[in-house]
Formats: sequence, C-alpha cells, structure tokens
Amino acid sequence: MQRFRAVVCVLSCLWSTVLGAARVSAQLDFGEVLSKRRPSADEVEVERLLAEAQRISAGSRSFAAEGPTTSIAGGPRDGRDGSEGDLSLQIEMPLQAARGERRALGEMLPAAAAAARMFARATADAELAEAFVAAWLADAVARVRAQDLAAVEAWLEASRRRMEAGADAPYEPTLVGGERDRALVEWIEARREAELAWGELRARAEVPPRPEPVALDALPGYATIPDGTASSPGDVMRAGIEVRRNLAIAVARAQTALAGSRWGLAGEVAVEGDERLAHVGVAYRLPLRGERTAIAAEQTAAETAANRDAERRRVEVEAQVAAAAATLGWAGQVLETSALDAAQAALAARLEEGKQRPSEILPLRRQLLEARIAALRSRAARVAAEAKLFFLAGEK
Repeated sequence: MQRFRAVVCVLSCLWSTVLGAARVSAQLDFGEVLSKRRPSADEVEVERLLAEAQRISAGSRSFAAEGPTTSIAGGPRDGRDGSEGDLSLQIEMPLQAARGERRALGEMLPAAAAAARMFARATADAELAEAFVAAWLADAVARVRAQDLAAVEAWLEASRRRMEAGADAPYEPTLVGGERDRALVEWIEARREAELAWGELRARAEVPPRPEPVALDALPGYATIPDGTASSPGDVMRAGIEVRRNLAIAVARAQTALAGSRWGLAGEVAVEGDERLAHVGVAYRLPLRGERTAIAAEQTAAETAANRDAERRRVEVEAQVAAAAATLGWAGQVLETSALDAAQAALAARLEEGKQRPSEILPLRRQLLEARIAALRSRAARVAAEAKLFFLAGEK
C-alpha cells in the first residue's frame, strides 16, 4: 500500500511537470500582471489623504470657514384683527481663522498629489515585482523537487533489484527509501510554498486562481535604463516621502485652523405681521471645556505621526535599495543547468552499472539538488533586485 501511494505521488509529480511544460507557451509575463495590478493599501491611503486635503482646502481663498448655514422659521401670530403669519430667514457665515494654513494647503496640493501618487505607485509596483519573482521561484523549486522525487523513486527500484540479485546489502534499499520519503516531504512543502506565493501575487493583481508558470524575461531591470536618464532610487523615493510628510502636516495644521475658527457673520430678515425687519451682526461659538487643549494636542500628535511615518518609510526604502545594490554587486557565476543535468545522469549511470552503492551516491545527489535550487534562488534574487531598483527610481 505504501509503495502504491509513493507511485501515485511520483505520477502526480510527473503529471504536474508535463502540464507545466505544456503551458510554457501560455506563461504569464510581468507586463500583463502589472496591467492588472490592484490598488495597494498605500495607494488607497494616499487617495484618502488627498481627498481630505481637497475637502479642507476647498474655498481656501475666501474668508468663509465653511458654507453658510441658513434656517427658515414661520408661524401664526394672533392679533386684534385676527391671525397673521410670521416668517423669518436667518443666515450665519463662519469666518475662517488663520487663513494662511488653508491657503498653503490649497497651493501645495496639485504638486503634492502627483508626487504622493508617484511614491505610492512605485512602491506598489516594486512589491508586485517582488511577489511575481517569488511566485516564479516557488514554482521552479517545486518542479525541481518533483523531478528529484521521480529520480529517487527510480533509484529505489534499482537498489531493490541489486539487493535481490545479491549485489547490495539489505539496508541499501532502506536508505534510499528514507531519502525517497524525505524527497516526498520536501516536494509537498515546495507545493505549499508555491500556493502561498501565488496567493501573495493574487492579493496584488488579478491573476488566475490556480498557480500558473510565469516568465521572468519581460521583467524590467534597473540596468536597462539608458545611461544618463536613471535617477537614484533613494533620492526619488526620499523626495516622495518628504512631500507626503509635508502634505500630512499641512492637512493637520489646516484642520487646527478650522477647528479654532469661532467668529462668524449673522443676519436675519423677517416679516412679523405688518412689520418688516432686517438684522446684521456677528456670532461667536463658545469653546467647550478643554477643547483648545485637545485641538493643540491633536495637531501635535498628527505632526509627530507624520514625521515618524516618514522616517520609517525612509529607513525601509534605504534598506531596500542597499540590499538590492548588494545583491547586484555580487558578480559570481552559478552552475549551468546542463552541467547539473550531466552530473545527475552520471550518478544514475554509476548506480545502474554497480560502480557505486546507493548509500554512496545519495550525499552527492543531495549536493546536486541543493546546487539546482541555489542557482534558481540566485537568478530570482538578481532579477528581483533589478526590478526593485527600476521601480524605486520612479520608472514605469
């Protein structure tokens, strides 16, 4: 029964490999995935901040803090000649205090909106590229694990035949069987990682629900930017972070100015029986107990939060740029796939010809397996670093 399950697993691995090879022509490229990217949480937050700034700065050149409040009242009046009607119209216009804060916000908003959106878009594109490469790597590792499991299953059969022929000790198939079980667990874990990586990609873009092969060839790279046109990723992102910080602080200060506006113009026109009247005056809103202190504390907290957020983003971007540069600064070469395939075939031949026992070949096969996975990770790291620097430089 255990052997049957192992064969089923191997067939499943081989079937997955065959399906993957059949879908090579339909691989997803990054351009297609990028065109279907979902808005990131940071982009949504930027749009919320811009909408709030637009609302607060509306009418920033006028003296009005808000739109006028109108009210109409009417009712009967009993007089000596019978019942008559009264009608009154009241208008109150709150006046804006500290107009400069609101005007400054309105003047900086167009340029700040473009820079804030650029920063959020660049960050989202870089994260999408990272998720795309992670999905490719997870799928590629799973395929290597599947091929390794199939190879170990074949070695197990060869070891059993040699034991039955008296060429090897009885413990040799047991050693290979244990390695087969280990390869099976590693393949299951690799498929799990592939599903999780695809889920991360689906969270950022509208891709098919089930994992599909992806191609790294169309992924943009920082090295592809023509000389003389590339911007420093750190400088571009720092500028975007600073603009976003200034915008958040300007919004907080404008809100404080509005909250501190207390004076207003008030007017009334009324008809009371045969009389006509009109009043013009001023209005003053009395502050609640502790309101002024709370408004000041709210502004201080908002500015502190904006500064802390900007510093955190700056540190993160600088670390990402430094990590990507360190990755690309390594100029070492990895083994070619053809060399690894030749070594794998040579090990299998030595086992079949009886030149080495399975227990002697298993450690060598493990080294080749790790070399394959290391080559995949090396390529993924370099491609991801190139794409990250490309997008963090403000390219698109």
